[in-house]
Order: sequence, then structure tokens, then C-alpha cells
Amino acid sequence: MKVEDPDNFFMHDIQTPVNITDINTSVADYEREIENIPMHSSPAPDSWNSIFIKKCKVPVAQALSIVWRKSLDTAEIPDALKSADPVHTGGSKELAKNYRPVALTFHIIKIFERVIRSQVASFMGTNDLHNPR
Repeated sequence: MKVEDPDNFFMHDIQTPVNITDINTSVADYEREIENIPMHSSPAPDSWNSIFIKKCKVPVAQALSIVWRKSLDTAEIPDALKSADPVHTGGSKELAKNYRPVALTFHIIKIFERVIRSQVASFMGTNDLHNPR
């Protein structure tokens, strides 16, 4: 059935609603995203650099799949992973002007975000849920 969308003034198909009820990830998903980390990216606030993560890809991916499965099941992210430190640009560390407003994010958060983005994009593509525009 075609219905006019009064907010966007275009026609689109209304189909049976499709809901994402769970996001299923695998160790291979985490391994793939670990491979995609640039080799010389800046270390995160936890001091885990990309070389370490890449060289320990299999055990790190296994651990991340367990941690993030629990996070998805409980809808919670550990507080320690939500913090980020601002980047010091030089000069006195006492002055706020010597810090960039950009903060470093933990590599394990970036990996998780990429795995979830991939799963959601795949779900949307499989169910033809992308905006036609």
C-alpha cells in the first residue's frame, strides 16, 4: 500500500513492521573489527594501543564478545568505559586552554560501535528499511 508522508511529501511503501529484537554478534565480528583498527592509531585512555589489540586479536575478541553480550542483555555499559580524557596539546597542564575539546575513546568501545553498526546496517538492508531518498 502507498501512503503519502505529510512531513516529507514523498510516497513510500508501508509494509508489515519489522523489528530488531536482538543483536547477535560473534567472535568473528569482533576479530574483523579489530583487524580494521589502524595500526598506529593513538592509544586510548586505558593505554591499550592498537598493536597490542591486533597481536592479541583472538583472546581480545573472545573477551569482548562476552563483555558486550552482557552489556546488550542488561542495557548497561560499564562506567569505566564511558569516560574519556581530553587531549593535552602542550604547555601547562594546569590551564584548560591547553587541552583540545576532542577526547580519546577506548578502542574496545570503538570496536563495539562498529560491530553494532554493521549488524544494524545489515538488518536494515536485509529488510529494505533504508530511506529511498
